[in-house]
Amino acid sequence: MTELLAELGRWYDRLERITGATITWKIDDVNRDSGYPYLEVDERGYHYCVRERNVLLREEVTRDLDELLYWVMDSHVHEIAVDAGREARGGPPGFTGDTRRLWFPEWEALMARLSPAWGERTHRRIDEILSRAPYHD
Repeated sequence: MTELLAELGRWYDRLERITGATITWKIDDVNRDSGYPYLEVDERGYHYCVRERNVLLREEVTRDLDELLYWVMDSHVHEIAVDAGREARGGPPGFTGDTRRLWFPEWEALMARLSPAWGERTHRRIDEILSRAPYHD
């Protein structure tokens, strides 16, 4: 786990350099049982877990370190992008559209700066979201 947390630390440093933001909470191996993600490692692989009030809300398991890093960084980049959309407070003057138009591009661009493959993956994810729930302007 020590090596994994060190690797995550390098990615957090990179994300902070790219965004200029300070990541105030970082995913680690502590189960706070309060809805925050945490990591476990066992013979099945890497686990990305979210538990609250002793109920497992989410568990993703992979043997691929890049996949785990994607999940962790995506959780933070998604939050940063949504916050940027909120700060824009509706976008340019007169903007009355779907606020996802403001933060989806930021989400994809930041993920691409971390890893071009992650940017492509995020682009596909956004396309999938929009196929199920198109922009509502």
